[in-house]
Amino acid sequence: KLVAKRPINPAYPTELKTIGDHLRKTRLDRELTQNQVSTIIGVTTDTVTNWELNRNSPRKRFHSRIYNFLGKVPPIN
Repeated sequence: KLVAKRPINPAYPTELKTIGDHLRKTRLDRELTQNQVSTIIGVTTDTVTNWELNRNSPRKRFHSRIYNFLGKVPPIN
């Protein structure tokens, strides 16, 4: 039986600078899909993808839902 550490997912953010970075880290830590996160937050899967890739930022009206998902208000640099 071989035992080894699981390699780090290449999609895992190395620095947490944006809300999208925090979303991706939390999603990967919880082993959720973008579709599952989009259902939890109440947006489309494409919206979660764009946030995680930092193509755009979430509007203020989604911040409370995102913070509830994250379990905290993330420090943004």
